[in-house]
Amino acid sequence: MKLFVGPYCSSNGQNIYLGTFMDETCSYPAPEGIFEQFNYGNSLPYSSENLIDDNCVSCKEPADEDENNNGDNDDEDKVLEVCERIYEDAGKCESGLADGVTYYPNTYACELISGLKAPGKMQKAHSSVSSSTVFAGLFAATTVLFGGVSYYLYQKVKRSNVDLASGDGALA
Repeated sequence: MKLFVGPYCSSNGQNIYLGTFMDETCSYPAPEGIFEQFNYGNSLPYSSENLIDDNCVSCKEPADEDENNNGDNDDEDKVLEVCERIYEDAGKCESGLADGVTYYPNTYACELISGLKAPGKMQKAHSSVSSSTVFAGLFAATTVLFGGVSYYLYQKVKRSNVDLASGDGALA
């Protein structure tokens, strides 16, 4: 059995945890406790505490002049270069923005973002009818059907048999 470890969002979307999954896309959660079974009772790190620290890092350029920013405070904006690069590289869906917010909206990641799911540990896809129930019903129906056809054919063959040897041997 292959198991995968990956991040997932909490049901409220405020936290990110690590979880054990049955597939490499981390779409199907593995049964509870499976990680502990294979790791001598040790729990998965960040399975119950947030993977992301709640403390924010400021992206505002400090005003110091001692070149600790590697010359980044020489440009016209007030944003650290590392934050600019993170934003530029991030997937964005800038559709539906007010006029004048951006001249060239980036909509390359809209499809990806709309397809993201936040399943959470407890939000497994529950169906009122499982596949095993469907197959059991299908098996029962076909068994009854074939049993009925078999009985019908048996009765037809039984009625069509004529016992020619039971007479006294005289032809009429």
